[in-house]
Amino acid sequence: GDDSMWWTAATDLGVKKALELSDSANDLVLTLNNDLEVEPDYLTELLAIYEQNKPCLVGSVSVDINNIDKIAFIGGTWNSVTAKYTQHAKVHKSYKRILNEVEKVSTDLLPGRGTLIPINLFSEIGLYDDIRFPHYAADEDFSLRAKKSGYKLFVAVKGAVKSHITNTGINFNHKKSTIKTLLQSLHSIRSPNNLSTRIKWARKHSPVPLIYFTFDFSRILGSFLNSKLTNNA
Repeated sequence: GDDSMWWTAATDLGVKKALELSDSANDLVLTLNNDLEVEPDYLTELLAIYEQNKPCLVGSVSVDINNIDKIAFIGGTWNSVTAKYTQHAKVHKSYKRILNEVEKVSTDLLPGRGTLIPINLFSEIGLYDDIRFPHYAADEDFSLRAKKSGYKLFVAVKGAVKSHITNTGINFNHKKSTIKTLLQSLHSIRSPNNLSTRIKWARKHSPVPLIYFTFDFSRILGSFLNSKLTNNA
């Protein structure tokens, strides 16, 4: 590839190569970001959940590399009408504590940050959607398409990826919020708030796109206003 590629096209390039090299329908693809660290038994833990529950996709718990007891992601529920995504309640617990509670957690969506995928799924539903979602949302879109095709989605509790828990795109929390910041976040391909991405997601996955987008956009504005009030306090 080249530097004109964003997350989706680059990941698809890797998947295409994996499909070329694959010689078995039992092969698996693992997507990982380049800023992650994992333990030596990481893949073993993901494979164990996969073998017990296939056909499925298995994602990873995401913890703070500077404080591995702090969970950033452990799955959640997504509402296709109100656009509300609610993290699993266990996100508020100590990671060491939940290791002894459950082996896996069901989820409605999975990110690309440590997800195990049966390779034949790409033949069934296609690659990541780099037309609608060139950078953000393609990973969650893929997992949702898989779920709609009958694949279960899990997070392996003992399969953790360690990363610096910061947003990679434009957001309202790391600098003083201004109208310029808001406008940048709504138009930049580097931003999870990109309006084009949000509209295309609503059209593709919500039964009531206009209502969904209204709720979704309201939350973006609410986040901006809340950050502005916090920064000015």
